[in-house]
Amino acid sequence: MSDKKTALVTGTTSGIGRELVKGLLARGYLVIAHGRSAEKMEAEVAEWGSDVQTVIADLSSKADVLRMADEVRAKAPKLHLVFHNAATVLKERAERDGVEMTFATNVLAPFVLNQQLEPTLRAGAPSRVIFFFGGGKNVFDADDLQSRKVPYDGWGALCQSKNACALLAQETARRWAGSGMSVFCTLPGLVYTEGMKQVGGLFSTLGRPFFRTPEQGARTPLWVATEPGLEQKAGTCFGNLLGSGWKNETRLVSKAKDPADAAKLWAMLEQLALPTSKA
Repeated sequence: MSDKKTALVTGTTSGIGRELVKGLLARGYLVIAHGRSAEKMEAEVAEWGSDVQTVIADLSSKADVLRMADEVRAKAPKLHLVFHNAATVLKERAERDGVEMTFATNVLAPFVLNQQLEPTLRAGAPSRVIFFFGGGKNVFDADDLQSRKVPYDGWGALCQSKNACALLAQETARRWAGSGMSVFCTLPGLVYTEGMKQVGGLFSTLGRPFFRTPEQGARTPLWVATEPGLEQKAGTCFGNLLGSGWKNETRLVSKAKDPADAAKLWAMLEQLALPTSKA
């Protein structure tokens, strides 16, 4: 049996996720790489080699997420790192199983995975879980996390979901304190990824020369995942948008750090995660 540590990375067929896999392999990890397309995953694994196993799931589907968690537990009785890298941004509002798909993919799926994989993370302790922050808008409406009240704005929904990820990282870190499982949030910066290309517009076109590459965007989460002694900073967000401060503590917007909002978010996610939930 290998004595290598094991990491799970979601969203690995492009962008930052692909670079996370490469960085972890270079550091000697076994990697469970998640993707939505079996065809794309097959092409990636051909380049990555035998230290990578795969799981296929649509993270907007709770049934798929639960099945994926079962597969991960079977592949890794001990889990040392989880990167909640996968994210979606939609131009038009859409639902899956009654849940708005940006929120389902970016927030509910990581919550469900954490709950389902907690025993394996506890078995692998000291272990770390990494969320991803970004977007730039100071938006979080605990009564409209699924963007039902106002005309749908895809970028606004993404920003709200990323603020929710920061809140979820803080609340999970608080609840898991002393367990050996440390939770963080990271800001990779302005990175030219597939998601950014989908947004389109002048910002993503004209701003491209200033964006980080996916490899540069992976620096912060890889550092947070592997830096010795960082457990003391559990719940903290690290990274910046541009420049050299990619190890800096992030100055979160007010809507991404309110403990009351974090508690409300947790309660809503618990309800949505229930097998019989119709919310």
